Amino acid sequence: VVQGDVAALASLVPSGAGWACAAVPRPLRPLGLKGVASLRTAAPGFEARYGFPLNLSSPSLNAGILLLNLEGWRRMPLTDEAEYWIRANNQKLAEGGKPWYTLGSQPPLELATRGLRMPCVHLPLQWHVGCLGCRKESQPSGAVVRAALALHWNGPRKPWPGEGPAGAGSKDVWRAHATVACSGHGRCDTEAQLCHCAPGYGGASCDIRQA
Repeated sequence: VVQGDVAALASLVPSGAGWACAAVPRPLRPLGLKGVASLRTAAPGFEARYGFPLNLSSPSLNAGILLLNLEGWRRMPLTDEAEYWIRANNQKLAEGGKPWYTLGSQPPLELATRGLRMPCVHLPLQWHVGCLGCRKESQPSGAVVRAALALHWNGPRKPWPGEGPAGAGSKDVWRAHATVACSGHGRCDTEAQLCHCAPGYGGASCDIRQA
């Protein structure tokens, strides 16, 4: 859910081709922190490829809000580097070894940009307030949510029905932006992704009043 003016993001990044990406840092989650997002296992391969160590104490990023400068991206072979890490990780898995990383698209972004010494520009923290789908003790406070410019329900607890365990944070904020299921005139079958319309209504979204 975006609560800020995305046009303001243009003023938060440098002009020209001297940068390739911008995202919000996670100061409390460094690259080497234990867990699924850790890049500790990739550190030896990183140093072997680039000739210098991966700084595991630097903050990781969450690319839920990601700006790309295509001119800067093309100037550096960032696509080639990201694809290298994807292939290397897949090879590790195919050989039955421990993978370099366990998440999807974000680790290759981190490894490629840091390896080519072009790390993502840091955006203000308000542009990505996440963990609204995490355990309750890890969810941000109400004050942080109200000040947020972009909210992300990452984690297993989703505010919409039919996915994940209960306990998502700030459901009221999500409901204020959510599209009403079946236009409020029917029952949503989440498995079949179909609306069962109430009498007097039709259409795929129950938005057509029938005579």
